[in-house]
Amino acid sequence: KSLEMGVEILVCEASKRMLGWDKVDLIPGPKIVGAATLNDLVLEADATMWF
Repeated sequence: KSLEMGVEILVCEASKRMLGWDKVDLIPGPKIVGAATLNDLVLEADATMWF
C-alpha cells in the first residue's frame, strides 16, 4: 500500500548483504542504494522508518 501511495522505499545494499538478503526476492518497487546515499537522505529527511 505504501508504494501505491507514492512512498519511496529504499533498501541499503550493505545491510541487504549483511542480512543474507542476496538470495531473497524483494517485492517489486524498492530501490537498492548504497549506505552513503541513505546517510545523505536521512540528513535531509523530515522522517525516516527502519525495521
